Amino acid sequence: MKYNLCFIGIGNMGGSLVDIFLHKNLWERKQLLLCDCDERKLLKYANGDSVKLFTDATEAVRQSRTFVIAVKPQDSDALFRKIRMVLHPDSLIISTMAGVSINTICSSTGCNAVIRTMPNLPVMLGKGMIGWACSAAISQKMKIRFRSKIRYIGKELYFPEEETLDKITALSGSGPMYIAFIALSLMEAGIKLGLPEQEARIIAIQTLLGSSMMLAQLAIHPETFIAQITSKGGTTEQAMKIFQHHDLKNIITEAVEAAFARAQTLSSHK
Repeated sequence: MKYNLCFIGIGNMGGSLVDIFLHKNLWERKQLLLCDCDERKLLKYANGDSVKLFTDATEAVRQSRTFVIAVKPQDSDALFRKIRMVLHPDSLIISTMAGVSINTICSSTGCNAVIRTMPNLPVMLGKGMIGWACSAAISQKMKIRFRSKIRYIGKELYFPEEETLDKITALSGSGPMYIAFIALSLMEAGIKLGLPEQEARIIAIQTLLGSSMMLAQLAIHPETFIAQITSKGGTTEQAMKIFQHHDLKNIITEAVEAAFARAQTLSSHK
C-alpha cells in the first residue's frame, strides 16, 4: 500500500518541495496532502488539482503516515503537541527544520523513523544542496527510496553523525547569502567603474554562474582553477593581491564559523 504523503508547512522551503513533487510527478497527486495554518499559502494549489488541502494539521495527520515537516523551528513544539496524539507510531517523518534534532522529533512525536535534512534555497530550481542524517529506525531500503526522490531537488550527502548537519547549515544553508553578497559586491564594483546597473548585474551573476558550472562540470579544484586563470602580471593577479592583502579568505572563514556557532546554539536549545 502506498500511503499519502503529507507536507506540513508550505513556506519557501515546503512550497518549493511541493512544486518539484508536482512538476516531476514524484508522488501520485491524489495521495498528496498539503497543510499550512495560513490558508493563503494553499491558494496556488486550489486550482482543481487533485491534491488535498488542510489548514488543520490534526486532520491532515490522521490521513497519512509519511510526512515532510517544513515549519519554522520555533513553531515545532506547538505542532508536535498538536499532532502527537493522532500520529501513527510507524509514521516516517522527514524534517527540514534547522536546529531541531532527531532525538527531539522522536521524543516529541512518539515516532522512531525520522530523517533530518538540511536543504538550501536552490532546491527551488532543483539545484539545491541537501545534507541529511537519520534515526536508527531508517532501514537501508528506506534510505534508497528517500535518495530516489531527493535527487530531483539537488545533490545530496548522507552523514552518519547528525552533528555534521550544523556544519552543513553554516556552509550550505547560509551559502546562498554568501553568493548573493559576492554578486552584489561585483555588481556595485561594476557600477562604480561606470557600467549601467542592469548590465553590471547581468555580468556579475553570469560570471558567478559560468565559473561555478566550470568548477562543477570539469571537476577542477578551486585552487587549481585560480592558478590556471591568474596570469603573472595580469589583471586577475592584481585583483588577487587585493584579496590577499585584506585576507579575504579568512574573512569568509570567520563568517562561516560564526554561522556554525549560531547553528550549534540553536541545536542546543532543541
